This record gives sequence, C-alpha cells and structure tokens, in this order.
Amino acid sequence: MRDKKYLEAIKEFTLMDDTFMTAVFDNNIEFTEHLLKVILEIDDLSVTKVTAQKVMSNIGSRNVRLDIFAKDSTGKLYNIEVQRKKEGTTIKRARLNSSNIDVSMLNSGDKYDDLMDSYVIFITEHDYFGKNLPKYTVERIVMETGEMVNDGSHILYVNSNHIDDTPLGMLMHDFYCKEPSQMKDEIAKENVKFFKEGEKGVTDMCDIMERLMQESVEEDKIKTIKNALAEKLPYDMIAKIVQLPVERVKELAKS
Repeated sequence: MRDKKYLEAIKEFTLMDDTFMTAVFDNNIEFTEHLLKVILEIDDLSVTKVTAQKVMSNIGSRNVRLDIFAKDSTGKLYNIEVQRKKEGTTIKRARLNSSNIDVSMLNSGDKYDDLMDSYVIFITEHDYFGKNLPKYTVERIVMETGEMVNDGSHILYVNSNHIDDTPLGMLMHDFYCKEPSQMKDEIAKENVKFFKEGEKGVTDMCDIMERLMQESVEEDKIKTIKNALAEKLPYDMIAKIVQLPVERVKELAKS
C-alpha cells in the first residue's frame, strides 16, 4: 500500500524539486537530449548515457555530486544542475564541477588534447547575473584582445524565471508546473505525466522517496555516532541512543 504522504508530495512536485527532477531524468536519454538541444540550440546532438546524482570521488579532497551527468555520441560531457538556492549557484561551484568533469575524462598517459568539450549548465530559480536574459554563456577570453579562447570548457546559466513563447521559455514554464495538463512542451509533459499519473511511475516515485527517507535517517544516525565517539561514549551506550546493534554501530563508526 502506498504511503499517503508520498502521494500528496508527488502532486506538489515540479521539475525544480531535486527529488522529482532526479527521478524524471535518471537514465532518461530522450528528455535529457531534448533539454540540451533546447538550451544549447543544437539539433545535431545525440545523448548516449545519463546518470542522475552522480558522485565524483576525489581522494583527499571534496567529492562532487552532479544532479544530471550525460555523455553524447562524440564523447562530450554535460552536467545539468537545477538550483533553487542562491548559494548553490555560485560561479565557483560551476568552476569546481567543470574541473572535476575534465579530470574524469583523462587517464594516466592520455594527452591534454584528448580532452573533449564539457558543459556545466545551471538552471536557476533566481536570475544569477540580474540582466533579465533567458540564459548567460560563460566563456574564457583574452582580456587584451577580446578574443575567445576555445578550450572546450563551457558554463551556462539558464534563468528559469524568463518565460516567453520561445522553446526555452516554454520549457522553463513547464519546470514550475505541478499539473502535466498545464505544460506546453510535449516531451516534458509526457515524462512528468508518467511519474505523476502512470502506475509504474508513481510506484517508482514512492520507492525513491522511501529510499531517500531511509538514507536521511541513516545519515542522522551516523552524525549522532560521530558526535558520541567524540565524547568518548562506549559503543553499547551509543547503540542504545541510535537504536542499532552494537556491531552495526562499530561498522558505521569505521566508515
């Protein structure tokens, strides 16, 4: 039996919500390809792989989690981030994501020229640059000459509040729609409808929310264990606090 609170949450979700966006785009080549074509205004683009919430691990430094990570048939890599909070849209975060994607492309011994193009795209709830434009393309230039440096690294900011009758404007309109019937882009409508009204889609969404809930509880318990260990509490006492077997507490402590 589906949890009523999950069903109510599904009704309220839009593509601007992280949980819903993750479910809709994960392994969804068609919709991801369509989104990239509209944003980049490129017709000749064929996506071959899509992963949502991809973690890029870095030994000795901060790991990076990418909302949507895609690859096309030419080897170009794409990171799409949907951000509602201003602090999540800083240009230095875009730089960090871009550098991590670049590092992931090369193995030891590969040549620098083997680097393929990469795109980091932020779809933001707030107009990051404040110029009321639908999107902003960030590229490197030679300051003294104004000439562009085509190093293959591209950063774009999409202003989701700039809604008009262009393909991008209509798609951004749809990112805020709770009801599929109100959506203008047919591909967006079809995919959102699957997860809001389709039997399998709704079941998948409920499963995802249940898993995320369990992961959140686990993370809270790990924080409690960490704090308790810092206070030098014994394992048996910590086990009672977090309501887990002592052996499980020891496993989590090691991790």
